[in-house]
Amino acid sequence: MFMSQALNSDRSCQHVVNEWFANRLGSNLGTISTNTGAYCRARQRLPENMISEWVRHSGNELQRRVPEKWQWKGRSVKLVDGTTLSMPDTAQNQAAYPQPKTQKMGVGFPQCRWI
Repeated sequence: MFMSQALNSDRSCQHVVNEWFANRLGSNLGTISTNTGAYCRARQRLPENMISEWVRHSGNELQRRVPEKWQWKGRSVKLVDGTTLSMPDTAQNQAAYPQPKTQKMGVGFPQCRWI
């Protein structure tokens, strides 16, 4: 159910529980409650490392199945995105994330850049 929820355009708990209800009903497995409480509590207990492994496995499988004609000159294309975060103006942050050179010393906040 979690994977279905993550892959669906409607990621609401209610949608995935309703979908499970309909699947059970269509398979003559009997009805279940459409209350989302039990599902949401169970989802919170999923181990984070298991979810990370699912993401890695899914990505590897998608990469493996990419048609060759989608590649650029026989190579995989990677997209990278980056952003900046404004950090609190503390001595520790100033040491790790110096002010941008475009700012006067003592003015502004340290910025963390990451991709």
